[in-house]
Amino acid sequence: MRSARPLLVLAALLWLAAPLAAQRRAARPNPKLTQYKQEVVKDIDARADFTAQMVDQIFSYGELGFQEFETSQYLVKLLRDNGFTVQEHYAGIPTAFVATWGSGKPVISLGSDIDDIPEASQYPGVACHRPIVPGAPGHGEGHNSGNPVNITAALAVKKIMERDHLPGTIQIWPGVAEELVGTKAYYVRAGLFKDVDAVLFTSGSAVAAWCEQVEGGGPLAERARDAAVACIGPTTAAEARRRGLSVEVEASTHSLGGLLSALRRCFEKRHGRTA
Repeated sequence: MRSARPLLVLAALLWLAAPLAAQRRAARPNPKLTQYKQEVVKDIDARADFTAQMVDQIFSYGELGFQEFETSQYLVKLLRDNGFTVQEHYAGIPTAFVATWGSGKPVISLGSDIDDIPEASQYPGVACHRPIVPGAPGHGEGHNSGNPVNITAALAVKKIMERDHLPGTIQIWPGVAEELVGTKAYYVRAGLFKDVDAVLFTSGSAVAAWCEQVEGGGPLAERARDAAVACIGPTTAAEARRRGLSVEVEASTHSLGGLLSALRRCFEKRHGRTA
């Protein structure tokens, strides 16, 4: 939860700041906004177990693109249980949905992917390749974490909006089959973002997770310090270097094929033979 909290707070405060900004007449601290910030942070921390349970539950499903039926059903029920109105099969996609709560402006839209990767089944918290089911898909890119942190932020803000009668609409949606075709384009064509004031998209950070292992002093810390870092694309590599990591392998394009090609070149350079 440590690395996710800044994102949660950012998402939360965008809703709360909008109506308050209209009331502000001078560039000076707003006591009410400061109070809201403190409340949101406290509420998010109090929901840590709830968020972790969502993360683990979605991890357990491990469904490929367009097959995220259990994941979608789980999230739809959870959102409805917390007062959201949910439209299923959005844009004609069986596992897509749009959940909304509130009314009026601003309309803040939260999205995150839910599909996983072929043959990426893996026991959590293990630093070596150890599949739960050999050959099965798994959440190798953290797509099990984005919607849980979005929902946690939304519920923290929703609580304050209900209490203080603040205007605004919260919208939550899943990125379906991101590893295949990127269904967000179909959402755009269907008009999902037509009246939206801001979109916040959440994606897990492998770099942040790795740095936590290095800095946290846990059982993997020593291995993490000495490990060679391979990055799937230039953006990831730049963030890794910014955090002080030594990047040995960098894919020229953000793709699995690009990463495999970079790993092959690294192997051939090290060992003097074809991988």
